[in-house]
Amino acid sequence: MPKKLHCWEALKCGKKECPAYENKDDNCWLIPDTLCHDKNTDDFISKTKLCLDCKVFINNITPSSLKRTLRILPLQFDEYENRLKKQNKDNLPASQGKKADKTGKILPCSDRIIKNANHLSKFFIENLQDIIEFIPDPTFAIDNDKKVMAWNEAIEQMTGVKKADIIGKGDYAYAIPFYGYKRPLLIDLLNSKDENIEKTYINIKRKLNSISGEVILPSFIKGNDIHIFAIASPIYSRDGTRLGAIQIIRDITEFKASEKMVLDINNQLRDWANNLEKTTRDLGTLNTFTKLMQSCANIDEAYDIVSHSMMELFPAFSGCIYMYNDKTNLFDITTKWGDCRIEENSFKSSNCWALRLNRIYFSKTRSGHSCKLLPGDFSGGYICLPLVAQRRSIGLLHLQVNKEFLPSLELEISDARQQFLIILGENISLSLYSIQLRETLRFQAIRDPLTGLFNRRYMEETLKRELQRAKRKKSSCGLIMFDIDHFKRFNDTFGHEAGDTMLKEIASFVKSNIRAEDIASRYGGEEFLITMPDATVQITQERAEKLRREVKKLHVMHGSQYLGAVTMSFGVAAFPNHAEDWELLIKAADDALYRAKAEGRDKVVVAE
Repeated sequence: MPKKLHCWEALKCGKKECPAYENKDDNCWLIPDTLCHDKNTDDFISKTKLCLDCKVFINNITPSSLKRTLRILPLQFDEYENRLKKQNKDNLPASQGKKADKTGKILPCSDRIIKNANHLSKFFIENLQDIIEFIPDPTFAIDNDKKVMAWNEAIEQMTGVKKADIIGKGDYAYAIPFYGYKRPLLIDLLNSKDENIEKTYINIKRKLNSISGEVILPSFIKGNDIHIFAIASPIYSRDGTRLGAIQIIRDITEFKASEKMVLDINNQLRDWANNLEKTTRDLGTLNTFTKLMQSCANIDEAYDIVSHSMMELFPAFSGCIYMYNDKTNLFDITTKWGDCRIEENSFKSSNCWALRLNRIYFSKTRSGHSCKLLPGDFSGGYICLPLVAQRRSIGLLHLQVNKEFLPSLELEISDARQQFLIILGENISLSLYSIQLRETLRFQAIRDPLTGLFNRRYMEETLKRELQRAKRKKSSCGLIMFDIDHFKRFNDTFGHEAGDTMLKEIASFVKSNIRAEDIASRYGGEEFLITMPDATVQITQERAEKLRREVKKLHVMHGSQYLGAVTMSFGVAAFPNHAEDWELLIKAADDALYRAKAEGRDKVVVAE
């Protein structure tokens, strides 16, 4: 336990190595450098001691206790003085005026404490070098003339400049070890504000008389930059006289590197969170897209959904979709969105690198291996993705980066975005293939494979539905049945292939000469039937007459062989004039057709 001392008492040195002790100098007195006040006993506890005259440090004073000494000691001496005055006023015993003996026994010394208080302040100034030596951080001090008066070992190790080579030097000599030339430092901002100096520091802060800030020293250690934190404070005597200033420096390069690493990790985590959020949002959109594609009634509706979904999922891109045409062996454009610029609406698979490589292909700029679809003046980034189903390319998804997104091109075509695009492409491929297959099956179910007109079963279902609607609306419905005159002669003369060609040409002719709401179908063999919703007998008869006249102008060729002139016979019936049942209505039209043939063909006959 440290010995308790009353604040008006002191210790004599009593150490043989102390010159004052050897010279029997009674003025060799110890003053407690750190006094901890005990409120219960009104005492101060001494932890280390400092000889005022011989300047000997005892009990291995530590840097932390030295800092406390510099901060607390002047206040302690003020307390000493006040207590001494009070003790003298209370008539101290005569024995307290005696000196201590050589053994270091505690003796009254009120006069000596007062006398040595000012001596202690002078001691700290004269021995500032010894004091800052115990500060672990690089530290130096300058006087009012900007001359270096202290330079500790830590700053020697940092700069490589010995104290003997810099003590007493002025004119900003203390800046040369840091910058290689003379210039003001943070310590010089204590006198006045200088914007030029402040610009070189980061996060400058002023608190009371002190100033702190950060600065990067370029190529300071082995050509590497270091990041330092500096704090500067003025040095005052006990009477308030400015004696100089002190600056403490700390290398925070590793701290800043760790701080940057933490910041980078936080940024990376934030990016991951943002990407995760975006991915979740994109997956939600993809799920909605899939449901919509599964609900499409036809392929055109699907193309419209693809266009809107692509603009939402990939707003940085414009684009288009090409689909393979089995008849021409070309890829034809089917839909386009945004400001997509293309050179051709159809192309061969050999003109696209993505189709040739059968994988995604992208380019940041137009190069020698660029897509042939691009116009000559195109210079941005683009992506081509084959749409594959059942191990064959059914189409191509082509994307072009919009101009406003060119600066963020790396992000827009990142690996993660490409992977998501591949997933989306697979979804588009399967959806479009499914819709195409569904439409093919539906076509085969309701269409005649040779002529492309509706087949007999579809015609009968449609006629039933139209007659029911006509009954509800109290309207009419016309029916035209016709066939090709002397069709057997065409087959016998030119062959069955020529006969098929004739049927195809007649079907095409009929589709181009009826109303949009009319339904043309192949009833069987060379017989055809047209259902005309909301048409009266007169309107139906007029349409039949028009077809009879126009078909004569048809010029049918089979290869290079002309098949001759074509005529047709027509039978006309209408609901409710001739029948109210669909079967009876067809029979009425059929009977009228046979009457037309019996009367010489190339005629229109209305049912009776």
